[in-house]
Amino acid sequence: SVAKSVTHAAVGILTGDGRLDIDAPTGLAEWPADDPRAQITIDDLLRMQSGLGWNEAGGDAVAIVVGEGNADASGYAAAKPLVAEPGTRYNYSTGNTAIVASLLADELGSGEALESWLDDRLFGPLGIRSIELELDGTGNWLGGTGANMSLEDFARFGLLYLRGGVWEGSWLLPEGWVDRARTPSASFAGYGAGWWLGEGWYSAVGFLGQQVTVVPSLDLVVVVLATGGEAGQLVDDLVVPLGEARIDVPEWLEGVESSEG
Repeated sequence: SVAKSVTHAAVGILTGDGRLDIDAPTGLAEWPADDPRAQITIDDLLRMQSGLGWNEAGGDAVAIVVGEGNADASGYAAAKPLVAEPGTRYNYSTGNTAIVASLLADELGSGEALESWLDDRLFGPLGIRSIELELDGTGNWLGGTGANMSLEDFARFGLLYLRGGVWEGSWLLPEGWVDRARTPSASFAGYGAGWWLGEGWYSAVGFLGQQVTVVPSLDLVVVVLATGGEAGQLVDDLVVPLGEARIDVPEWLEGVESSEG
């Protein structure tokens, strides 16, 4: 599920290019204008407040990864009924981000076309080389899961957010996009746009406890690759104390410029 935060970055780049309006209805083909789901925005999807009836723990997430929904992850999610007015109720949903990924594909193409664009605009500039994206049966990226990287590359991604979207003096993400990510959603203060929020930190969290945690006050990014565990407790009990100890920067990150130069 760290992929959700990567999806947030991709949406940000397209928003900065003027190709997406995250506050406008998605225009998804499955939702005609007279369908109440047509009022759902990309921002609603990123903030897990689409109002779609999704059961993450009850089988829907598994369905789009390895089950019946994997044939068309976005279509599976988009077919869910509306159970709350968009923007009013938090409900964590890998399906929401699968829909966003399909909107990326509408703009950029799927499969290799999407991967090429991401490499050109995001991964390449960051020096990320280990990324592997998982696709559904239509060739679209799953979006809400399936963005696998090495520990070092996850750290580079986290550092981009720590630096406010700036990498080596250039804006990779639009100005203000990172602030939007860490702004609490109206329906749930513990989640922003594609990122989990804590007291003084925000984190991209994977299914088994993998996480990329950004602690701005400590100028710190911590990456954990794990097979289980509770993310928030780990951040509070380990990450922040480690940051306060001021651990030396790894050699492979030395020389990376901050947004302050």
